[in-house]
Parts: sequence; structure tokens; C-alpha cells
Amino acid sequence: MLMAEAAAAFMVLSLGVAAFQDIRGRVINDLTWFIAAPGVALAIWTAAKSPPIVIYLYVLDAAIGIALAAIIWVTKSMGEADAIGIALISTSTVPALPPTPLYAALNSPVIASLINSMLLTTPFIIWNIAMNTVRAGKCLEMSGASALRRLAYLLFLTCERSSVVRRKPWAYSPGRLSLRISDEAAQASEGREYVLVSYNMPYIAYMFLGYVIYLLIGDLVLKLIVIA
Repeated sequence: MLMAEAAAAFMVLSLGVAAFQDIRGRVINDLTWFIAAPGVALAIWTAAKSPPIVIYLYVLDAAIGIALAAIIWVTKSMGEADAIGIALISTSTVPALPPTPLYAALNSPVIASLINSMLLTTPFIIWNIAMNTVRAGKCLEMSGASALRRLAYLLFLTCERSSVVRRKPWAYSPGRLSLRISDEAAQASEGREYVLVSYNMPYIAYMFLGYVIYLLIGDLVLKLIVIA
């Protein structure tokens, strides 16, 4: 499976560069994704020469990844780079032979990588809720909101210092339940010490780590199930 490992290496490199760009400015150069192109070609070639079960799993994983990417792209529920990353992971990675149906379902490249990446965001979510709870009285929108809306703010938005928002406007959007990047966040923070904003999480960085973890040990949830 040397060719499959080489294919995954191209994906790791492409996703790693994209993660660096995402952390620095939430903007990813489209040319970055072309680094993964040889990986996709190698994966298709390797899968075609593999046993039928591997071919089936590769086609299934690619179909799932491309379908998810298309849904994200059309609905704008996440960034376009996230959609591209998901599609490339599913097409540049040849699945390993699963010992059981459970492994086949949970340890597919794209599903395992996404599960891993979501688990990695858990500490940030907990920290964000804790900080919002502490700062709730400093953001006017939160202090005057209904119980249900306040809960939504606690879970999905961030009560941040205005100085931080103005220093890194590309990392925040105005305080609405949206994942889209906007340059209005800095303007909304003028004259206020704290402002309710939407933090534009560098999800490509989490996706990169989730994919690397998949290549090294597989699906974290599956590992926990096996241990239990």
C-alpha cells in the first residue's frame, strides 16, 4: 500500500498548508488544493488495482465526501474551503480493509476525519461557553435577551473584547448566528468594551489534525468503543 500512503501524504501536505493559511487569515489560496491532485490520481490508481471490497469502499467514501461537499457548497453552512477539503480527503485516501462492518461504517477516511475534527473542537466549545457565562453581563445583547436566545448566544456566539475584534477582524463576524466571514465585525465593536460576535473558527486546521489522527490511529470514537 505504498502508493496509498504516498497519496495520503499529498493530502496531508495540501491540508497542512491550507490549515496554516486558515489560522493566519481565514483565507486559503485556491492553488493550495492543487497539491492534493497527485494524491487523488494515486488513490484512484491504487483503488483500481485493489480487491473488490476496497474498490467498493473507496467509491462509497468518495461519494459521501463529494455529496457532503456539494451540500455545504450550496447551503453555505460552512466555508467553501471546508467543502473542498472534505471532497479531497474522500478522493485522495484509499480505505483500509475493515475487520468488521462497524469499522467499515465509522473508519472510512472522510467520516473518521470529520468525527475526529469535531471532537477536537470540543475543548474550544467548552471554553467559549465558560467565557460567555463569565462575560454575559458585559455584552448588552446577552444581558437583555430572553432565556432561549441567551442560551443560543452562550452556545454559538462569543462575548469578546472589542480591542481583540478590531485587532483581528477577519476572525470574527457580527453577532448573529452565522458562520460567514464579514468585515463588519470591527465596525460593530466601535465605542464598546465588549461585543457579541461570531467567531470564525479555523475549521480547516481541525480538519487537518483530524485527518492526521485518522491516518495514525483511525476514528477516535471507534477506538473508545473498542476500549469500552
